[in-house]
Amino acid sequence: MHWYVLRTTLRREMKAASLLANHGIQAYVAQQYQSRQKDGKEIRKLENILPNMLFARLSSQQFEDIFHRHSGSASSQLARQLSFVSYCYDTTYRNAESKAEPLVIPDEEMHSFMLATETCENDFDLLPQSQYPKGDMDEVLVVGGKYKGVSGRMMVNAAGHKRILVPLKNLITIRMPHILDMYIQTVKVNDGEQ
Repeated sequence: MHWYVLRTTLRREMKAASLLANHGIQAYVAQQYQSRQKDGKEIRKLENILPNMLFARLSSQQFEDIFHRHSGSASSQLARQLSFVSYCYDTTYRNAESKAEPLVIPDEEMHSFMLATETCENDFDLLPQSQYPKGDMDEVLVVGGKYKGVSGRMMVNAAGHKRILVPLKNLITIRMPHILDMYIQTVKVNDGEQ
């Protein structure tokens, strides 16, 4: 089983997640509350933080049946229902035939991403991969508080402020809100030596 990154047409992530769930397939859409003013009132609404994207935990066979549309397969009905869904390619890796592979997120990264975003609060920042800080960062684990279980890398800026980064392979990075030091455990110190 792998976590595949899927793309939908025109804001249909929740519909795709529902169809997958109806077939016993775990799917995840990352959402957070956004506040807007309407007629002088503040309205909070859940919005997807990665528009037109969702994640699905599929076996290799399920992935093949759904996205290569094999007729007569156990998933052919689901494949027809998901005609508006495609998968994302991992542009950093090519197989022996120089073809890009589907983008698969490692389980431990997906677990941390889900823990970091499941509160739906608007208290973290999203960084595109191009903005991921260079350099060695310690690997840490949050051992208490509402983000317990999140693992990532500790970034310390020039002013000494600490923030945990939760990368999602070749896609985005979440910069967590401030977490008290007492809730952070260093798992591996990266001192630049290899």
